[in-house]
Amino acid sequence: MKIPASAIPASSAKIKALGIAWYQPQDYPAILKVMADADNLPRTFQEWYDRIHKREVELIAAGHNCVRVIIDPRTFPAWCAANGRKLDAEGRTAFAAEQAARQAGLI
Repeated sequence: MKIPASAIPASSAKIKALGIAWYQPQDYPAILKVMADADNLPRTFQEWYDRIHKREVELIAAGHNCVRVIIDPRTFPAWCAANGRKLDAEGRTAFAAEQAARQAGLI
């Protein structure tokens, strides 16, 4: 999973928390139903988990403080609508970044 440049602050300050969109195993089928870009997501939770866990390990090894941000398929669509976002990778990244910043006390 590539982290979009728009999710990384432009300042040279160290990132306090890097949000990673995370799913609960029981929610993954619903995730695939609600996401506009579901065809770009792995077909199973295990495939998704294997991919994202590898990326998370790489980010932590590079010195990032990663925060797993749960995407709830029941509430995420409303957040997207309220924030002018699509139900896609950019929307998930924006949500994860916002929630990580909130948890780090930045907003």
